[in-house]
Amino acid sequence: MDDRGNFILDQDLFVQTSDLFARKQNALSPEILHDLARSVITRAASLTLAQDPPLPHVAPPERLKAFCDHLLSDDPDAGLALIRQERRDGLSARDVYFGYISAAARRLGTLWEEDAVTFAQVTTASGYLYAMLRALRPARRDPAPGSASRKHALFANVPGEDHGIGVSMAADLFRREGWDIDLHLGLGHNDLVDRIAAARPEIVGLSLSSPERLAALTRLCVSIRLSAPETLIAVAGSGAADEARVRQVADVDYVFSDVDAAQAQLARLMHMRGRD
Repeated sequence: MDDRGNFILDQDLFVQTSDLFARKQNALSPEILHDLARSVITRAASLTLAQDPPLPHVAPPERLKAFCDHLLSDDPDAGLALIRQERRDGLSARDVYFGYISAAARRLGTLWEEDAVTFAQVTTASGYLYAMLRALRPARRDPAPGSASRKHALFANVPGEDHGIGVSMAADLFRREGWDIDLHLGLGHNDLVDRIAAARPEIVGLSLSSPERLAALTRLCVSIRLSAPETLIAVAGSGAADEARVRQVADVDYVFSDVDAAQAQLARLMHMRGRD
């Protein structure tokens, strides 16, 4: 992550993700938004802890405060401008991650605990942090070791789902079509995110069989984006929640109504990536 030439700040993806997070605030309950904001802040703050030496970059206190103030005051353009200036001055993508985004998450978490910011402020700021993590991405995807010639996906049901028949049948179908499938049923949120982060699959396929689990799906997608940013997310639910509703609140790449359509489209995607 130190090579600044290999990372880009995708403005379109930032705007798209920011808008999606804003829609969540209009569509989800305060309790769910609280969990979502807490998940973003916790995972973004933990980025530094998960890194090996060298030591993470430490942003100048006044610059970090200004960055947080921009996010809390609902001025993401100013926050982006600050990050772009740091990049022009030579700061690597790795140092942006740890010196600004992760450090800002820790600062926001402290302010939240101390009741120094409102719930609305911290929710909006966490949405912008999430969007920046999504937008600051590799210019090209480096496949996981051993994955260069295989179609690799991880299938699971959304945490809290009781039914695994559909996703199990889908896993069997994909395996018959030559996919390397990891199937996980009944895992809790943290365990499932940890499995995905370790496996780094090309695609995560999730089964949503109940509209009541849409909030759990939304939280899971946020955690996947933070833990495995290059992984694509596909959701199938057999009409449990309509596609427009899923796309309104959950950060997904594909929504499918049946497994045959999913297999055909994802096979085309893998062909484009040279995974035949």
